[in-house]
Amino acid sequence: MNGAYNFLYCLCLISILLATLIGVIRYKQYSYSMKIIVWGLIITFLSEIAGYIAINTHKYELRYTFYHFYDIIESVITTSYFIFAFKPVNPIKLMKINALIWPVIGIYNMLFLQPINVLNTNMLMVESFVFISLSLFSIYIIIRQDKVENIFKFPHFWMAVLYLISWSTTFFFWAFVNSLYKGEWKYSDVATYLQSIIEGLFYLGTAATLYLYNRKMEIND
Repeated sequence: MNGAYNFLYCLCLISILLATLIGVIRYKQYSYSMKIIVWGLIITFLSEIAGYIAINTHKYELRYTFYHFYDIIESVITTSYFIFAFKPVNPIKLMKINALIWPVIGIYNMLFLQPINVLNTNMLMVESFVFISLSLFSIYIIIRQDKVENIFKFPHFWMAVLYLISWSTTFFFWAFVNSLYKGEWKYSDVATYLQSIIEGLFYLGTAATLYLYNRKMEIND
């Protein structure tokens, strides 16, 4: 890990920690859907710490193992957030499907496509496609929702926007940059730095949303 990436990685960890601390401190003030985000932040922070230690001890295969299992948990939690935030028809049924389908996808990828000692880019691509779609659909619902007087004060609008930006960059990063590394693309490091910066901004945006959260703005509470 070079110095610049190490610095950006640490900044990203700090942004995750900031969002996590705000979420934990104000936990009782949140709706159930926002509490799910806090739990996701806690798991993300622990996973990134484990990954950071693995990288600095040059145990890269162990880091990939962490991510295989983390991405399954992340997918279930993020999907749960969207389900509880927007309360679609048959939410219990959707939660059961959510709890089943993501582990099946992740385990199938581990067993037949990308073993645990390989970075699970397939899972990241599937996650990106699903969460980009959910984010766009959520923004569409919010815009059409008559009960939302000001979408810019509506916390789920900002979370949907943050997820959309974050997962869009993740999609393009792993769709193109991962293969370009093998060809020694001269801008691969720059792309990695930009990806880290965007991730840090995502968590700072999440921290701001959690800090400014007002439960009175919840229309489905």
